[in-house]
Amino acid sequence: MYYDKILLDKIFNKTGIYITNKNECKLLSQIIANEKIGYLSESTLYRFFLYPNGNHKPYKNTLNILAQFCGYASWDNFVNYCDSVHLFTDANFLNKTFDTIITDFINQEKFNSLIDVFDSVSNENYKTKEYVGLRTFISFQKTTSFSNFVKKYGQHDFVRNILLEALYDPFHRIQGYTDSFQYYLKLTNPNDTNYLQDYIFANAVLFRYFYFNDILKAKEIGK
Repeated sequence: MYYDKILLDKIFNKTGIYITNKNECKLLSQIIANEKIGYLSESTLYRFFLYPNGNHKPYKNTLNILAQFCGYASWDNFVNYCDSVHLFTDANFLNKTFDTIITDFINQEKFNSLIDVFDSVSNENYKTKEYVGLRTFISFQKTTSFSNFVKKYGQHDFVRNILLEALYDPFHRIQGYTDSFQYYLKLTNPNDTNYLQDYIFANAVLFRYFYFNDILKAKEIGK
């Protein structure tokens, strides 16, 4: 049954909780109880979302409470929604689902999988690439792994052209962002036709940051 996966995303969108363990089941149980639409125990939620063999058949009351918690009149109403075209035209749902996937890759440091996503849109138009890059940028803001990611994949076209160049952030809101541009610079190939352009771009980014933060390294770059 794929409905439980859709519910996981709906619950994540509403609460910020993506159910992966018993503690999260316990927390969700309390949140549902606080809304006074019914009571689902920690064990009930665990069996529904995480039961190892997937053979658990929940009571209809359990299904109705979960559906109502996610904003549907009943479980049948939720199923009708899932089985209709509405699911696939709901931009907010699709955005949140994509964010969940990208965030998981980044949090688990599944960087090879993230690169696979980038490769999958290599022949798409610029706006598609920008969208994927922006969702990735937002997810990296919540971690400390961006510089390590760039250190490893800073030669990848999508990482350079979209994440670092097209979506350049003058406020350096990602932890390790400055280090990432130093890796970008080190990974700039002197034999590449864009070498001079990339070299000037990276040094300009670093100079601007060091200058406005009164860091002496700005003078070194300025020379």
